[in-house]
Amino acid sequence: MQRDMILAKLGGIMPPSRLEHTLGVEISALSIAQVVGEDADTVALAALLHDCAKCLSMPDMLRLIDGGGMPIDRITRDNRSLLHAPAGAVLARDEYNVTDPRIIEAIRWHTTGRANIGRLGALIYLADVVEPYREDYPGLGAVRDSMGGDLNHALLLAVRDTIEYVRGRQKPIHPDSLALRDWLEAGGRPFDGQIME
Repeated sequence: MQRDMILAKLGGIMPPSRLEHTLGVEISALSIAQVVGEDADTVALAALLHDCAKCLSMPDMLRLIDGGGMPIDRITRDNRSLLHAPAGAVLARDEYNVTDPRIIEAIRWHTTGRANIGRLGALIYLADVVEPYREDYPGLGAVRDSMGGDLNHALLLAVRDTIEYVRGRQKPIHPDSLALRDWLEAGGRPFDGQIME
């Protein structure tokens, strides 16, 4: 599906602020892609579709997930903020005809991350955090500043901030987020040590 068709479809289901966020993720993702040598078309498609299920109701997301054979855990099932990622992976595959498993995986894990996350998944996770239209929050400046250095460190800062944010709201922290943090702290490197210029 072509970019203009995707944007037209997303524009029909997303409020302007969500579409602006989506375009911001695309901008940031393409910037990172240039540095790490990721294919621009692949990155743009993953970025545009990362929140394609965000505006659905929880029952609709659950129907998509359950009907699409996407296994999820109880924490995800009970949390709208997490549920849209696996629902979006199914929607991207079934409605937007995405066949690249790396794109499906990037959409699936863009909220929690996971240990051994692939380069495209890490890229979308990070772009979702640093996109230029995101409202500022404590720690965002440090993540954006670290984009000028080791992208793996930027990703680690981003996941630490997410964990602290969830902890501060007294919500359950997803084990996959903790696993991503621990993997990065132990030397996991989805970006092969690439440096932003």
